[in-house]
Amino acid sequence: MEKSGEREGQVAAASGCLLTFAAAWSGCIVWFYSAGPGWRGDFEGQRDWSLIYIELPCMLVGFPLITLLTWSRARAALRDRAGRAMRNVVSGVIVVLTLVVLASVSHMWLTHRIDSLTWLQQGE
Repeated sequence: MEKSGEREGQVAAASGCLLTFAAAWSGCIVWFYSAGPGWRGDFEGQRDWSLIYIELPCMLVGFPLITLLTWSRARAALRDRAGRAMRNVVSGVIVVLTLVVLASVSHMWLTHRIDSLTWLQQGE
C-alpha cells in the first residue's frame, strides 16, 4: 500500500512540474501576442519598456503560481471525496479553466492598455 502512495506522490510532483511549464508557456504566448504593438513602438515611435519589466514577469510568474494554487487546492478538496481517476479529471478541468480565464483576462488587459496608448497618441 505504501508503494501506491509513493507512486501517486511522484506522479503528482511530475504533474505539477509539467503544469508549471505549461502555464508559464501560456503566459509567454499571451504576452507575445498581446504586447506586440507596444513592443514594436506603435506609441509615439517609442517602445513601452513597462511591458518587459512589469507585464512579462507578472505573466511568467503569475500564470504558474495561480494555476498551481488552484490545482493543489482542487486536489486537496477532493482528496477524501473522490477516487484517483475522478480527482485527476476534476483537477485537470479546473486547471484548463484557470488557464483559459488567466489568458483571456491578460489578453484583454494588454489589448486595452496598448489601445489606450495608441488612442492617446492619435488624439494629440
